[in-house]
Amino acid sequence: MVSEEIIPDVTSYNKLSFALKEDGVYAVVFNPRDPVSVVDDCGLLCQFQDQIIYGVIIVAFLALAILYVFWRVKRYVTKHRKQKGYLKNLEGQISELKVEETEIEGQTVEDKLDGIQFTVNPLYADFRDQYKQDKLRELMTLIAKQKLAEQKMIIEKRQLQRDVTCHQ
Repeated sequence: MVSEEIIPDVTSYNKLSFALKEDGVYAVVFNPRDPVSVVDDCGLLCQFQDQIIYGVIIVAFLALAILYVFWRVKRYVTKHRKQKGYLKNLEGQISELKVEETEIEGQTVEDKLDGIQFTVNPLYADFRDQYKQDKLRELMTLIAKQKLAEQKMIIEKRQLQRDVTCHQ
C-alpha cells in the first residue's frame, strides 16, 4: 500500500516517525531530496547533462583529429619546401658543373656525359698553347707593373708622412 498522504513527523533527534492507520509490513524509501522540487529547479543544463557531456567529448575528439591532420600537413609542407630548396641548390650545382670545360677546347662536361666525343686539331692545340703563353706573359707583365706602382705609392706615402711630421 503506497500512500502519499503519509507525511513523516520530524522529531528533534533527527528521527522520522510515521502515523500509520493499520498494522502491516511497510518499506520506507528514503530520498533526501524532494523529487518535485529537483525537477522544477532543473534547467536546460541539468536536463541534458549526459548529452552535453557526450557532445563535448565528441567535439574534443573531432578537434584533436582535425588538429592532428593539420599538424601532419604542416610537417609535410615544411619538409617538402626544405627538400625543394635542397634539390634546387643541387640542380644549380649540377648545371654549373655541366658548363665547365674539359681538357678539350669547346667540350663541356655535359657533352662528355652525353657521349659526344671531341678531337683536338693538332695545329689548333699548338696555336692554343702559344696563345696561352702569350696571355701568361702579358699577365705577368701587368702584375709586375702593378707591384711597382704599389711600391712607388708606399714610398711616396712614407715621404709625405715624414714631411708632415717635420713641419709640425
